[in-house]
Amino acid sequence: MEKHLQLSLSELSLSKREINLSLGYGRNQPDQLIEEIINQELQIINQFCRPSIYLRILDGDLVNHSELKVLDTIFLVGEIIGNNLHGISKFCLFVVTTGIEFDEYKKDLRKQNKQLEEFVADAIGSVIAESCVDYIHKYLQGNDLKTTLGYSPGYCGWRLEEQKLLLSLLPSSKCNISLSDSSLMTPMKSVSGILGVGKNVRRKGYSCGICTLDNCYKRKQKRMNLN
Repeated sequence: MEKHLQLSLSELSLSKREINLSLGYGRNQPDQLIEEIINQELQIINQFCRPSIYLRILDGDLVNHSELKVLDTIFLVGEIIGNNLHGISKFCLFVVTTGIEFDEYKKDLRKQNKQLEEFVADAIGSVIAESCVDYIHKYLQGNDLKTTLGYSPGYCGWRLEEQKLLLSLLPSSKCNISLSDSSLMTPMKSVSGILGVGKNVRRKGYSCGICTLDNCYKRKQKRMNLN
């Protein structure tokens, strides 16, 4: 299966709570000024932002506890991801992006010295990208496929450099995504990753307790949820 989807924001489940988490508020509510800026930025971004998703389901298998083979490509995903993908033989490789228009909008805010608006817009962009990943899960489940959690290069022990390998199996031109020499994506609010799929797949939680990446956004969200 291969699929290219272009969405409107109304098709995504954008949560004010997730935006507040991305802004660093945890369980606290932002003040009235920030609330107004969030609503204002959501309205503006809704007018031009059309997120794109490209996904491809391929056969694969774990070579050992930390290496995943998809077609002829070997991914050094590490033990954390390997343990969560054990016994799975089909994988959904994906890339999502808010689009270059979003990057340009943020640049315009910077030029106008609207630092607070840019900060809020950046948080909204992060939530849009993650909501696109959530959309992939729902799309696949709508096609009678269960899914594991998604895993991206740079997290859970999977080296960021392998983003190049991942995108080599996806026609990144579909979403107009490019990679820098340091494996960072343009547009900036883009996410690539992999998830296991199948009729009998069991979803396990993220192993934050044994992960060594202190600045992981998933770990930050957990901490903020406890505050």
